[in-house]
Amino acid sequence: MEKNLSTLFSVLSNIIYFALAGMVTFSLPGCDDPIQADKERENIAKAVAISYDQTNNFRDFEFTEPYSGEQGAEKGIKSSSMSFWATFTICELTNNGPNAQPFPYDVHNFYVEIGDKQFFYKDLEYGTYTLTSSNTSTPRAGEHNLAVAKFRTATQLGPEKFIFPVGAYPTVFYRFSIFIPNKTGAIDLEQQFKLCYKDYPCTFGSRNRVPKVDLSTKEEDLPMFCRSQATRNADQ
Repeated sequence: MEKNLSTLFSVLSNIIYFALAGMVTFSLPGCDDPIQADKERENIAKAVAISYDQTNNFRDFEFTEPYSGEQGAEKGIKSSSMSFWATFTICELTNNGPNAQPFPYDVHNFYVEIGDKQFFYKDLEYGTYTLTSSNTSTPRAGEHNLAVAKFRTATQLGPEKFIFPVGAYPTVFYRFSIFIPNKTGAIDLEQQFKLCYKDYPCTFGSRNRVPKVDLSTKEEDLPMFCRSQATRNADQ
């Protein structure tokens, strides 16, 4: 079954390539910049197809094992000002276009767009959370560094950077969480986002599953795998 899904994803990625290639070719007669047109062809020919699952949206996070902080045992963190984290899992990655090159995966290059703003994957930042034990608005430097390391370990699966050689990878299962600040107005915890990637041509396909929504999520609630493909607005 897994092999069939991988084959299907590979076929679909090629269909996307030829569809995009046809669109670019069709637009060329009216193109005033042949250099840009060549660049677009090059990008389409080496584009990487990525399937992902937005699995969880949460405002607060509880660690499975509390860690020893400067003010005692720290059990978790809370987002500030009704912001939240959206968690994504990379399910499959297909890098076999006509001009495929080794793909430089970097978790810091993933982002979502809200209006005209881009929000990238980042480590915890000052002012975006409080510690559940102290409830202070800005943890001290030592506390912050401990929280950053603990949260990264708990929410992230896979390396921060990796080179994917040319080929198809049906079971990637790299996971990360992107912070969505309240100032964007995107405070609907059920909101789904389109994942994007900086500095390398990629096409994205969502599993179209509604994310699990919690005011507070435990570390063990984050899945290690992707859910199956679903139609738009399908329930879990």
